[in-house]
Amino acid sequence: MPNTIYNDGDVSYGSRDLTINGVVYATDDFNLTPDKTEILRTSRLERPTGKVVIKGLVRGTATLQLATSSTAIPQIGHTFTVTEGDFVVDVVSRAETKGGETKVSIEFSEKLGTVVVT
Repeated sequence: MPNTIYNDGDVSYGSRDLTINGVVYATDDFNLTPDKTEILRTSRLERPTGKVVIKGLVRGTATLQLATSSTAIPQIGHTFTVTEGDFVVDVVSRAETKGGETKVSIEFSEKLGTVVVT
């Protein structure tokens, strides 16, 4: 049971859990950012007269908490699914702070097909 006393106004709060390669991680933060390509049409005086925006790859970052000192750290190529889609881990960074807990930062991108880790 959460420690919330009450929620007046249906306030969305907190972060989310991610299951990566069968391991559940609590996240300190979770961010998604879609890439885009923009084509801007201009007049001979460089005044914008029209544009096209093309949706690109969705990328993201998250900071993961490790449940215990023996919790597996995700690896490049591991995949996970959230409400927004399927993603693949691209970068894994580990931070250790004196007097603090170990955190793992990941960068990920939208999964486009079958992931083969070699």
